[in-house]
Amino acid sequence: MDSVEGPSERDFLLRCLYDRGDEVLDLAEKQFPFQTKVIIKRLNELIRYGEISKISGGDLLSVCRSLGLNIRINTNISISDHGETISFSEKLKQS
Repeated sequence: MDSVEGPSERDFLLRCLYDRGDEVLDLAEKQFPFQTKVIIKRLNELIRYGEISKISGGDLLSVCRSLGLNIRINTNISISDHGETISFSEKLKQS
Protein backbone atom coordinates (compact mmCIF):
# COMPACT_ATOMS: atom_id res chain seq x y z
CA MET A 1 0.00 0.00 0.00
CA ASP A 2 1.50 3.32 -1.07
CA SER A 3 1.09 6.26 1.24
CA VAL A 4 0.57 9.61 -0.38
CA GLU A 5 2.88 12.12 1.21
CA GLY A 6 1.91 15.74 1.47
CA PRO A 7 4.31 18.56 0.78
CA SER A 8 7.59 18.58 2.67
CA GLU A 9 7.88 20.88 5.67
CA ARG A 10 9.98 23.23 3.56
CA ASP A 11 7.50 23.27 0.67
CA PHE A 12 4.63 23.89 3.07
CA LEU A 13 6.43 26.94 4.47
CA LEU A 14 7.40 28.20 1.00
CA ARG A 15 3.71 28.57 0.12
CA CYS A 16 3.34 31.04 2.99
CA LEU A 17 6.42 33.15 2.22
CA TYR A 18 6.34 36.36 0.22
CA ASP A 19 8.49 39.42 -0.46
CA ARG A 20 11.76 37.49 -0.96
CA GLY A 21 11.02 35.08 1.86
CA ASP A 22 12.24 32.21 -0.31
CA GLU A 23 15.62 33.91 -0.69
CA VAL A 24 15.95 34.42 3.07
CA LEU A 25 15.00 30.77 3.66
CA ASP A 26 17.63 29.58 1.15
CA LEU A 27 20.34 31.69 2.81
CA ALA A 28 19.31 30.51 6.27
CA GLU A 29 19.46 26.86 5.16
CA LYS A 30 22.92 27.32 3.66
CA GLN A 31 24.35 29.17 6.66
CA PHE A 32 22.51 27.41 9.51
CA PRO A 33 21.05 24.13 8.20
CA PHE A 34 20.23 22.41 11.51
CA GLN A 35 18.75 25.48 13.18
CA THR A 36 16.71 26.36 10.10
CA LYS A 37 15.06 22.92 10.11
CA VAL A 38 13.85 23.59 13.66
CA ILE A 39 12.59 27.07 12.69
CA ILE A 40 10.75 25.66 9.66
CA LYS A 41 9.04 23.06 11.81
CA ARG A 42 7.95 25.61 14.43
CA LEU A 43 6.72 28.16 11.87
CA ASN A 44 4.70 25.43 10.18
CA GLU A 45 3.09 24.58 13.52
CA LEU A 46 2.11 28.22 13.98
CA ILE A 47 0.68 28.31 10.45
CA ARG A 48 -1.30 25.11 11.01
CA TYR A 49 -2.71 26.46 14.30
CA GLY A 50 -3.76 29.65 12.53
CA GLU A 51 -1.45 31.90 14.55
CA ILE A 52 0.18 33.24 11.39
CA SER A 53 -0.75 32.99 7.72
CA LYS A 54 1.92 34.73 5.65
CA ILE A 55 5.55 35.59 6.41
CA SER A 56 7.57 38.21 4.56
CA GLY A 57 11.26 37.90 3.91
CA GLY A 58 11.92 40.72 6.35
CA ASP A 59 9.87 39.04 9.07
CA LEU A 60 11.63 35.72 8.52
CA LEU A 61 15.00 37.45 8.72
CA SER A 62 13.92 39.17 11.96
CA VAL A 63 12.80 35.87 13.47
CA CYS A 64 16.10 34.22 12.60
CA ARG A 65 18.16 37.11 13.94
CA SER A 66 16.13 37.28 17.16
CA LEU A 67 17.04 33.61 17.67
CA GLY A 68 20.74 34.41 17.25
CA LEU A 69 21.15 33.43 13.60
CA ASN A 70 22.96 36.33 11.97
CA ILE A 71 22.11 35.51 8.37
CA ARG A 72 24.36 37.35 5.95
CA ILE A 73 22.46 38.98 3.11
CA ASN A 74 24.26 40.44 0.11
CA THR A 75 22.97 43.93 -0.53
CA ASN A 76 23.52 46.21 -3.48
CA ILE A 77 22.50 49.85 -3.64
CA SER A 78 21.90 51.13 -7.17
CA ILE A 79 21.37 54.68 -8.35
CA SER A 80 19.78 55.93 -11.52
CA ASP A 81 22.08 58.58 -12.97
CA HIS A 82 21.08 60.21 -16.26
CA GLY A 83 19.06 57.16 -17.30
CA GLU A 84 21.83 54.73 -16.40
CA THR A 85 21.72 52.46 -13.36
CA ILE A 86 25.05 52.27 -11.54
CA SER A 87 26.12 50.95 -8.15
CA PHE A 88 26.44 53.33 -5.23
CA SER A 89 30.15 52.52 -4.92
CA GLU A 90 30.67 53.39 -8.60
CA LYS A 91 28.86 56.70 -8.07
CA LEU A 92 31.17 57.51 -5.15
CA LYS A 93 34.21 56.77 -7.32
CA GLN A 94 32.93 59.24 -9.93
CA SER A 95 32.51 62.06 -7.41
